[in-house]
Order: sequence, then structure tokens, then C-alpha cells
Amino acid sequence: MVRWIARFAILLLVVRPLAAQDGALGAPTSADLAVRLDAAVLRALPPLQESGDDWYLARTCNSCHHASLGLIAVAAARERGLAVDDDLAARLLARVLRTSPEAEAGIVQGDRRDVGINAQIGQGYRLLALAASDVAPNTNTDAVVTFLAGKQQPDGHWRSESHRPPLEDSEFTATALSLRALRRYVTPALADEIAGRVRRARDWLVTAVPVTHEERVMQLFGLAWSDAGAEEIDAAVAGLRATQRPDGGWAQIARRESDAFATAEALVALHEAGGVSSADETLRRGAAFLLDTQLADGTWHVTTRRKTEGLPYFESGFPHGEDQFVSAAATGWAIAALCALRDDVRSPIWTGSAAKARPAAVARADPQAGAASGSGSLLAAALSGSVDDLADRLASGADANARGPGGLTPLLCAASDVDKVRLLLAHGADPSTRSELGQTVFLAAAARDGGLPVLRLLLARGPAASQDDLDEALRAAALAGDLAKIDLLSDAGASLEAPGEEGETALMLATWQGDAELVRQLVARGAEVDPVGYGVTPLLVAAEDGQRDALVALLESGADVAARDGGPDGPTALHWAAIIDPGTTALVEALLAHGAPLDARDEDGRTPLDRALEHGNTAFAEVLRAAAAGR
Repeated sequence: MVRWIARFAILLLVVRPLAAQDGALGAPTSADLAVRLDAAVLRALPPLQESGDDWYLARTCNSCHHASLGLIAVAAARERGLAVDDDLAARLLARVLRTSPEAEAGIVQGDRRDVGINAQIGQGYRLLALAASDVAPNTNTDAVVTFLAGKQQPDGHWRSESHRPPLEDSEFTATALSLRALRRYVTPALADEIAGRVRRARDWLVTAVPVTHEERVMQLFGLAWSDAGAEEIDAAVAGLRATQRPDGGWAQIARRESDAFATAEALVALHEAGGVSSADETLRRGAAFLLDTQLADGTWHVTTRRKTEGLPYFESGFPHGEDQFVSAAATGWAIAALCALRDDVRSPIWTGSAAKARPAAVARADPQAGAASGSGSLLAAALSGSVDDLADRLASGADANARGPGGLTPLLCAASDVDKVRLLLAHGADPSTRSELGQTVFLAAAARDGGLPVLRLLLARGPAASQDDLDEALRAAALAGDLAKIDLLSDAGASLEAPGEEGETALMLATWQGDAELVRQLVARGAEVDPVGYGVTPLLVAAEDGQRDALVALLESGADVAARDGGPDGPTALHWAAIIDPGTTALVEALLAHGAPLDARDEDGRTPLDRALEHGNTAFAEVLRAAAAGR
């Protein structure tokens, strides 16, 4: 901290306001520019680092905004030779690592207590931060790689399972971060499989059409991280350049003003993933925007877009009240951007694509059975080794029914690899064994990409699951977006209508994922279009989450457009569509086209128009007024 204070005091004497220089930053390697960028970074680091420490005193989750982006910002500053608070950085890294046998068993099984909310993005950011912090592969990262690989969708992309813009709202973000994590932390035995997954993700990224700024940024990152061709990357660069505002910044969606979050991530993507020189006029203007909008306390203030319930607000030590979470994220991205633009050297934080160097041994011996039993290495071989590795362990006498922390079994570790499962079964592994979380190999295979052949194998052996397990497996397949699994399980007796603990059906889960095609297919197979789960119907979920395609699929399938959220006085889908602003009026227009009631009043007596005006969604208000005039 003393080093930071001394350097900051010197910089304050020499730094000049950017505005006084007509926005001309000069050559990217100039000492003057480096000093100004350094000053901005050194002002921003203390509040970000200190609030990251405070965050973990109140929350144990690995936040993308405070923890992961905080570690990335620290790594970027260190790389440029800037002083950071080493004690705070080490403490935060230790908390983010959180390696333990119990946590790893939970990660393999997708336990939200261990993987967090929206794990495809949360764990993707986490492994990006760990790689930036030069953390070597370990049993924890192996578990995350297995988990993320299992969450890939059949068409090659990953989904965002919650919708908290801008960080956790987009399939592009989930896809880019997940494929990056897999590449950096792949085990040698899985290299070919992961390479295939990366190719599938790249194919999806090349053809998918981004709508929001976050999607354009993450498409560019994903294309670069998946080794897309120059033509595809150049097209993504051009698309991102085209949306820069006259003030030099970028906006998250068209109707918002430029802000530091959107601007900073665009600058990092253009320079590091797109290869744009820091001397380029687009980047100079973007850097000018960041330097001009930094506040006296070193932070950047960005207004939250959240309009629905999410992580409860609390004081994390970062300024800006209820805007502090996204403002912390913006500050982390801004530090990374200013460090990137300090010279024209691209950073391995963003560009390194090779797998991280792996220690000679990362398998953890089972403390319950003892290292001599071989159960620890057997679990590791089942999880992230080759079939030959697993065969060697079994041939050496390892118990195919060995149990690790949390009751984890080799079958659960191998649930998406039919060759491993077949080998374990041949050595007497019991497919009915449950972990402490209640998982069996049958349920795990239903949830993971690649598990379809395993399900076929288990069903062909005879009764593989109870009716409850069949129904749960079908819901897991719906969450995974896998229609082939759904059909297989339906043929085996699973019910499309069987609800989960909160009343969620397969159709609800497909809607939650925004999977319009699966919604249509489930309805075609007889699924009820208006089941109530979590107190709402799928149409209400689609409206609240801004899932336009799924919403249209439900409307076309006859969903009740007047359904209420939580009771007879709750908001309608049109209320939610008027409140949430995903960057387009398409949801409002689709609901109106299907007869959504304009005069419906919620528990506060407000109509959708009232709600649109209350939240400043003037474009929505105009659409609603025009619809009222035409009816």
C-alpha cells in the first residue's frame, strides 16, 4: 500500500486532464500517455481491491464483478508493472480458489452451492481469473472442466441460466467464457474431446447474430479464443466499431447512454481479441471517454439495468449504492482496458490459448480410504483421464464402487463417457448407487452433454431408474436442451408434465433457457402450455427474462396472454415486457399482436403503460399508446 501511495502522489503532480488535450492521446508508447493511463489505473485499484475483500465477508459466492474481474484487473496491472495491494490480492485469490474434495464433488454434480448461480458464466469468469493469476491446473479446475463440458448444448453453445444484464444475460457470454475455460484447463487425456467442443462452439458463434453490445463483444472474444478465421474476426471487429458513439464510448443497448462497462469491454475485445492497434482512432477515442468519466474516487459509475429480484443488495464497500455491483464490474473492465492500451503489446491474459502447464500430479488421494487404495486416482481417471488410464486403475485392483467425498462414485465422474461407464459396469460398478446429493449415473447422464449413449446403455441393461428418477432425468434433459434424450426418456415412461420441487415442468425449464425450438417440440409432443411453476406460467417467465423467441413460441402455441404472476392482482406478461428493457420492443409488440390486455392493472393499480413510463421506457410507451389508439 505504501508503494501505491507514493506512486500515486507523484502521478497526481504530472497527470493532466484529458479534456484539456482535445482528446489527442498521442503515440501509444509515449511516456505521457503511459503516465496518464497509469494514474487512472492506480486510482481505480484500491476501491476495487478493498471492496473485493469486503464482498467475501458478506457473501461467499465467487462474484464475477468483484472477485473475478477484480483478479483480472490486478493481473493486468501487475503485467504492466503497476503496484497493487499484494496482501488483498493474495487473500482474494485464496478465496476464489476454494479447493477442497467436498467442493470438487459438488462441482462435478452441479451443486449450486459449489458452482454458483449461472455457473456457465460464473465459473467461466472464475477460470479466466485463475488463468490470469497464473494458477496451474488442479483437481478443482478438472472438476470445473467436466462440469462445463457437460453443460454445452447440442448445437455447440452454452446458455446463460439467469438474466442479470449485462454480465449474466447472454448465451454469447456463456459460450465465450466456457470455451476459454475448457481450452486453458483441459487435461491431456481430454484434449481431443475439448478440441471438438471448441469447434462446435466456434461454428455456433460464426452463425449466431448478436443483438446487444455484450453479445457483440463476447462474440469477438469467442471467435478469437476458438481460432476462428480472419474473415470472421474482422467482421466482428467491424460490427463493434460501428456502434461506437460520437462521445467515444459504447452503450449496453441502443436506448442507453454510453457507459464505462460497455466502453471498457469493447476496448479490451478490439485490442486483445481483434488485434486493433492501441494507436487506432477508435481506441484512442474510447480511452478518452474512460479517462474523462472516471470519478474522483477512482471508480466509474454505471446505472444498473436490473428491474427484477436477484442477489439482494448490500453494501460491499464499493460506492454507488444499488448500482455498485455493475459499477465494480465496470471499474474492473476499465482497469483492464487502460492497461491494454498503455502500449501495443497484447496480453496473454486475453490471448493465451494453450492449455495451462500441468503439474506432474494433480489427482487427490481419497482421505477416507487412504492413498494406497487407489480410489483417489480412480476417481481422477474416471473424471478426466483416458479410458486406458481408467482400465489401468481397475486392472490394478481399484474398487469400481469406491466412494469419494460426498459419496462421489467413479460412475458419476464418467457419466458422459459411455466407454468409461461400460468399463466400470464390467468391473461391477453399481449404477443404482446415489451420492449424498441423491445423484446417480442415470441422472447425471441425463444432465450432461454426451450422456445420451450412456442413457441408452443403462436403459438397455434393464430397469435403470424409478419413475421419479425417469421424470427428474427428463427435466434435466429439458434444461440441457436435448430433445433426443427427452424422446428416449419419454419412450421409457418419463412424463412431460411431472413437476419438480417448485412445480417446474420440462416446458418451464425450456422457456427458462430461452429455447424456442424445444418449446415448440415439447408442445407438439403434448406438453401443457400453461403449467404453473414457481407461481408463474412459462409465458410470464419468458416476458420477465426478456426471452423474445421463447415468448413468441409460447404465444403461437396458445399460451394465456392474460395470465397473472403470483395471483389475480399480479402483473401480466405485458407488464413485465414494459418494465424489462432487453434493447428491443419486440416482446411488447409480440404480446400486443396476440391480444395482450392493455388495461390490466397490477396490485398497485398500474397498467403496462404506467409501468413503462415509471421505468423510463419511452419507446415501449409509444408502442403501447399506438396500440391503444388502434383498438
